[in-house]
Parts: sequence; C-alpha cells; structure tokens
Amino acid sequence: MAHRNICWGVKIAAQSTAVDVTANDGKALKPGIYLLKASSPETAALGNQPTGHFMMVATANLTMKYSVDKVLVWATDAQTGSPIANAGITLYDKISNR
Repeated sequence: MAHRNICWGVKIAAQSTAVDVTANDGKALKPGIYLLKASSPETAALGNQPTGHFMMVATANLTMKYSVDKVLVWATDAQTGSPIANAGITLYDKISNR
C-alpha cells in the first residue's frame, strides 16, 4: 500500500487592530519616512521576526501622468484632497538635470 503525505491547513479569519502611531511625546509624527515594525505574541512564539513596513507621513499627495514627451503633476492636500495651488514642483531627468 502506497503512503501519501497529507497536509491539512487551518484558515484563520484575518484580523486587524487600529493603532495610533505618534511621536514619543504623543503628538503627530512630523513629515518623513518611518520604519514601522509590527509583531504579536503569536508570531513571536512561532519564531517569526517582526514585519517591517516603510510608512510615509506627508502633508501632500503628488499624482503624475506622463507620455513620451510630456509630464503632468498635481499636488493635493493629504487631509482634504483639495488641490494645492501654485505648489512648487521640480522634475529631474535620469541624470539629475531639471
């Protein structure tokens, strides 16, 4: 009689927990790029390392559309989504020329 290995998987419903991310003084983070690490007792017990994720804190969003010879960039406020009039945006080519 041939033996077969059978693996059974258990599906666990995904869960999420909202977490306020603040500076050490409890205030909002300043704009910048942060490394956010997350772990849980359950994943640590399995020997897993904390999950890392780069998080960007910004006051504006930039959207860019481009074609072969044209570029369109617009800026919006990250909180309201409103356009930011006369935002100073500088574009560079692959060798850092404006």
